[in-house]
Amino acid sequence: MKVNRTPSSRRRRPFASYVLIAALLTGCTSPNSSEQTSPVSLFTGDPASAEALPANAVVAKIVDGDTLDAQFEGAVTRVRLIGVDTPESVDTGRAKQCYGAEASRFLADLIPVGTNIVLVRDADLKDRYGRLLAYVVRAEDQFFINLALIESGYAATMFFEPNTKFEQQFTEAERVARETNTGLWGVCGGPDVPLD
Repeated sequence: MKVNRTPSSRRRRPFASYVLIAALLTGCTSPNSSEQTSPVSLFTGDPASAEALPANAVVAKIVDGDTLDAQFEGAVTRVRLIGVDTPESVDTGRAKQCYGAEASRFLADLIPVGTNIVLVRDADLKDRYGRLLAYVVRAEDQFFINLALIESGYAATMFFEPNTKFEQQFTEAERVARETNTGLWGVCGGPDVPLD
C-alpha cells in the first residue's frame, strides 16, 4: 500500500468556494431512519444553494484529532478521517506529540458529541484496523472537517491509495499552512515532533 505524505497549504477563502464531497457511504442509513440514503454526486459552490448532504451519523466521542466514534447504522463505530494525520495525543504505544492535544480539542470544538455529521467514503470502506474511513462533513452547515484540520494547521496530509479523492486540494491546503507557519507548522516546526 503506497503512502503519500505531501506538503500542503491553507487557503483563506469563504467556505462557499470549497469543493465538497464525493459520494455518501454506500448503503448508509440516516440515524433516524431505516431507509438507505442514495449516493450524492460531488458538488461545488454555496452549500445553501446546492442539495445538502443529509446526516447519516452522530458524534459519540472524539478519540483524538483524526479519529472519532460515531453512532452509525445503529451502533457506535470507530471512524478514521481520510487524508489527514494529526499529532498523537492518546496512543499508549507511542509518544505524545507536539500539537496533539490542540488538534483533539479543535476537532471536539468543530463537532462536539451529539453533532449530526455526514460520513462520506472514498474507495476503501475500512482500514486494516477495522475503522470506517470517511470524509466528515458537519451536517448543519456542510462544513468539511478534514479540510479544516489541514487549513488550520492541526493536521498534515497523509494518503493511503486508493483513497486519494481530495489529495490535490488537501496538499495545496497544507502547503499554505506550512508557508504561513499556521498551527503545528509554526509551533512545532512540523508534524510528528515528540513532546519530550
